[in-house]
Amino acid sequence: MWDKLCDVLTDFEFLHAKLGAAASGDGEVPPATVYDLLRDYLNALEALPANQVRREEVDTLHRLLDENSHLLKEDPSLLVQQIHNACN
Repeated sequence: MWDKLCDVLTDFEFLHAKLGAAASGDGEVPPATVYDLLRDYLNALEALPANQVRREEVDTLHRLLDENSHLLKEDPSLLVQQIHNACN
């Protein structure tokens, strides 16, 4: 169960879809905001056991999303770019 949760929270296709990052600009409302996604991460981190192997990976991604939430709120398509920039 925990591995599956970590798989979802680190899957960039899922993150793009959830934020509507690949939206065509036709006015379609994304399924969630970056703040909804951050809440999902907080809930997951509360539930994940401390010894879960991928907990640090999920926590790192949560921090990166949080630090860039102001940009991702305006333009979710910047998701991969912001994460890439933060890791370099």
